[in-house]
Amino acid sequence: MKELLQVVSVCILLTVLTSAVMAEPKAGKQTTHSVSLDVDGEKVDVGFHLYLPKNYDGESKVPLLLFLHGSGERGDDLGLVLKWGPPKHISKGTDYPCVVLSPQCPADERWRPETLVQLVDWARGALQIDRSRMYVTGLSMGGTGTFALIDKYPKLFAAAVPICGAIETKQPERLAEVPIRAFVGSEDQVVRKMVDLIKSVQDARGKAKLHIFNAVGHVSWPMVYEHDEYLAWLMMHKRGDK
Repeated sequence: MKELLQVVSVCILLTVLTSAVMAEPKAGKQTTHSVSLDVDGEKVDVGFHLYLPKNYDGESKVPLLLFLHGSGERGDDLGLVLKWGPPKHISKGTDYPCVVLSPQCPADERWRPETLVQLVDWARGALQIDRSRMYVTGLSMGGTGTFALIDKYPKLFAAAVPICGAIETKQPERLAEVPIRAFVGSEDQVVRKMVDLIKSVQDARGKAKLHIFNAVGHVSWPMVYEHDEYLAWLMMHKRGDK
């Protein structure tokens, strides 16, 4: 019986290790992880940075911010994800008042909403997350990924900040369910698509606003992420608010 229990214990441990390779998450620290997800019957391994706020105690529920990087940070080197946005500032000592989940997209792929929603579900199961206060932001390919994610799952996030990315949608009323604050440079090739997209959401009675940086090209995200105004705006929102 003792040997049987030992075998069962080993099997359970191996199952845990193959489903999620976890460093020890610590409050106030950003750590690297990998989790194996079941996405429509397909096994998908996702590497990511995970930050727990300093006040995280494992009991009180806290907000979640999902950050989606751009095409230049794809691959299997998680260090690349630290180049921009929240994970960059956290690595330099900035404290965030929320869990920050910063996954890496595989090389030559684009963000898949189906994978991202599974990752968020994993975080909600593993951590104390306030499900009414989950947010998403991203830059370039990640901006497009942000729009795609809230378009497919409009009831998941309380608010979104996409930067220099756009999608085509035949149902802007879905995006209208999520407060959106978008940013783009006036010289960016995607600016017209973003103008049209945000207008379609506004026409669908959505709370969407686009800020255009004058005389700025594609790399407009530092002008957003270098300040905490976008984060304060996100944190104002709660899912279910009118």
